Amino acid sequence: MANRQAVCACDACALRFANVLDGRFKLIPRDARALPGFRLSEEEWGAFSLPINLAFFFHSTPAGKVIALYPSPAGAMESLLPVTAWEGLVAENPVLASMESDVEALLVNRVNGARQYFLAPMDACYELAGLIRMHWRGLAGGEAVWAEIGGFFAKLEANHA
Repeated sequence: MANRQAVCACDACALRFANVLDGRFKLIPRDARALPGFRLSEEEWGAFSLPINLAFFFHSTPAGKVIALYPSPAGAMESLLPVTAWEGLVAENPVLASMESDVEALLVNRVNGARQYFLAPMDACYELAGLIRMHWRGLAGGEAVWAEIGGFFAKLEANHA
């Protein structure tokens, strides 16, 4: 928990650590859930002051606050998140209050006019950051990275159709 590190993803470990109560470990949920009725206006999105239209937000127990990360060619980058912007988003979308701290995130895709929102396991969010880091080329990323991003979100959507 303290360093936001996934230690193992196998079923045996999941069963072994299911009842660990000392706060060192938490189980990461297996599935993402699409949020088709999610409400987020342009003004609300702008209040987060993120440099790109991809981000994931989660509540960090060690930090005692919500953290926003956005994927980049350098990996997942942490952004400063105005608490008032998050509280307003939760008020508009009560499903966010049910997010599991540290292991589940609001994953937002607003790239090229997309409006996709998911409650996603943290490992899926870091998978997206890894895809971008691995496939980014040049200043704009190149065609391959955008195809990978599109495929990533298509896979999430397909799992909820």
